[in-house]
Amino acid sequence: DSTGNGSDTYPFGTIQHAINRSSANDTVGILIGTYYEQVTISHSLVLKGIKQYYEKPILDGSGSGRIITVADDDNITLRLEDLVLKNGYSTASGGAVYAFYPQITIEHCEFFNNSSAEGGAVKTNDPNSLINRSYFESNNAVSGGAVWAGGGVIDSCEFVNNTATGNGGAVTVEDNTTISRSLFVTNSATN
Repeated sequence: DSTGNGSDTYPFGTIQHAINRSSANDTVGILIGTYYEQVTISHSLVLKGIKQYYEKPILDGSGSGRIITVADDDNITLRLEDLVLKNGYSTASGGAVYAFYPQITIEHCEFFNNSSAEGGAVKTNDPNSLINRSYFESNNAVSGGAVWAGGGVIDSCEFVNNTATGNGGAVTVEDNTTISRSLFVTNSATN
């Protein structure tokens, strides 16, 4: 990280370093590759994968921690685009992404093999959050195998083979959450 300056020629070595150097409402571009990190975000930000054809950057939690934690501040907004998030883990909520109070937008992302107690891949509670055109497969939780949403919109997503040992094999919703134009295939819940 100490040799990079964040340019295309000399990129930062880690996503967390790029986040730490960014200002509110910046966009952090993430190049193709696999990043074994757990990052914390404390200001509004866009994390955008720089795709090459159909390949996207991969953020891998290695099964040892949550991939993205957003500070509990309802003035923060986070946008995730064109990323693959896999193997995230939390004993509490959101194995891949936890953004309880902040408004989050997730577009064209893929979530695989994430696990937590609530929202195997994502936990959000903001009424203006949007999860759009994203794919969730083989995530698991006690409640909300893939997503636990306390508001917002889930639109044009696919949920495949997600499981919950309690409620909501694919999604657990509370309050005014809208799900539209989404596909659910072989998801299961015990209760």
